[in-house]
Amino acid sequence: MNDAHAPESSAASKFAPLYKITRDNFTEAFEPKNLALLAELKHTDPGRFHDLRDKWRKDKFPGQGDLSKRIDERVAHALKQASAKRRVQQIEELKTRAEEAGEVVVDVYDNRAIARLFRDNVRPNLIFNNGTWLDFRHNRYVEVEDKHVRADLWAFVEKAIDSTYMTKIKPTPNKVSAVLDALNGLCFRERRAFAPPTWLDRREGDPPANEIVACQNGLLHIPSEEIRDLTPRFFTYNGLPFDYEDPMLDPGPRAWLAFLNDLWPELPQSIEALQEIFGYLLTADTRQQKIFLIVGPPRSGKGTIGRILTSLLGKENCTSPSLKALGSNFGMESLVAKQLMLVSDMRLSRGSDTGEITGNLLRISGEDDINVSRKYRDDWRGKLSTRIMLLSNIPLIMPDMSGALINRIIPLVLKKSFLGVEDTTLTDRLLAELPSILNWSIEGWKRLHERGHFVLTPAGAELNNYASSQASPVQAFLDECCELDPNVKIGKRRLCDAFDRWSEQEEVYRLHTEASFGRELRVASGYRISTTRPRDQYGRQVPHYAGIRLKEDYTHLTVEDFDDDL
Repeated sequence: MNDAHAPESSAASKFAPLYKITRDNFTEAFEPKNLALLAELKHTDPGRFHDLRDKWRKDKFPGQGDLSKRIDERVAHALKQASAKRRVQQIEELKTRAEEAGEVVVDVYDNRAIARLFRDNVRPNLIFNNGTWLDFRHNRYVEVEDKHVRADLWAFVEKAIDSTYMTKIKPTPNKVSAVLDALNGLCFRERRAFAPPTWLDRREGDPPANEIVACQNGLLHIPSEEIRDLTPRFFTYNGLPFDYEDPMLDPGPRAWLAFLNDLWPELPQSIEALQEIFGYLLTADTRQQKIFLIVGPPRSGKGTIGRILTSLLGKENCTSPSLKALGSNFGMESLVAKQLMLVSDMRLSRGSDTGEITGNLLRISGEDDINVSRKYRDDWRGKLSTRIMLLSNIPLIMPDMSGALINRIIPLVLKKSFLGVEDTTLTDRLLAELPSILNWSIEGWKRLHERGHFVLTPAGAELNNYASSQASPVQAFLDECCELDPNVKIGKRRLCDAFDRWSEQEEVYRLHTEASFGRELRVASGYRISTTRPRDQYGRQVPHYAGIRLKEDYTHLTVEDFDDDL
């Protein structure tokens, strides 16, 4: 071998195997390790490479054309690998600079990863519950429109950088929809397992959610009056719009108490009942299954109580539909995620569906699962935690055969009118005492919690009795004038006549046929009354109601010469 063609000493150890190839062992030049050396030599030192190849050609080594092709393929592959390596290095450098600049780098083909980055960077507390997007805002979760979430997602994807090419992504409607579907899965909370108020991630030491009120400065545990840090772990729709103040430093709601004493002079039980109602409405507890009614003449203080209650709970936590709206297709849509339904418009037109209104009042107050129809959206399904307060000049009188609605109502009666002597500064002075009114309400909550139930005031009980006789006269007649006994019976005509006479005395003017009277009587009795047809002394079958008779004090309501006597 000519030394002129040998590599210099610095490269000899690496390329020496190439110079040991002879005509007899030329096949070794096609071995992968030697092909790699030839490709590297051609790329790094073309002069020496060509000298070596010229020597092989002069010595007439076989397969020179095939060898050249193999070397070129190796060089091309090596260049491609080097280019790819440089590109990877460049991408990594671009990624580092982008991340240092606060830009988001994403894998454009991984929709779930994009959705997770959107949630973590844009809306870290976003959840999807009962067909609705919700996001945490200071002390509560508020509804976010679908279009708002989609708009945020469009903006996020548009600003994101493709991790493969380190270029801005050009989103399409299909792409955004795919990422939105992935986001839905990440943020989904099952409606029954996460019905607010609840802890999304309950930990040791967390108090019961239905004993907590979210104030502006923390989560107030009512029984202990301990204030805790606000956290998105506490899932509630409702939060108070002001701070909780330590009752030890609270002078008390002096103007508020003076106002109540003016409404109910010498009637402390009415003030205590209102205090318990305010306390009950602070939380989402619906176990009492009650509807609240404040009745009084114009300018008697109903509106002021309603305004203070709305401000106490937060206007965004209250809704004020008309009573008529509860009988319409989408009448309950405004109740979703609301703590209080305050109804001041009790007017019902001739076409109002009073049966549907009564049914909805019972379903809402009775903690039933309800399908709430929503315009252009999926139905909301679940238990509404909305409590109902009615403000009216007259009692609530709705068709109610069973008397269930009246038994749910806790009425407070106002008798004094301030018409012509209104204090126009009163509301502003009372609003300044909201933190003190909160502490006053908490005392009412504690008293109600200890007793376990509401107590009707004498005026409230009297009002309910009157409303019951008007709304369900058959139920009132049964309660007042009759007794149930499976071993007794009375003629149908005799009992119906007694009801007619009682209705006249009580000034209840509702037309009844014997058939409609019988239907309502069965419902009012809990279906403990049946129909029988015993024979009289002449062998004739005479219709009777079995299981009921008139009380002794009310037998005067009927006459003795009925032909249904046995």
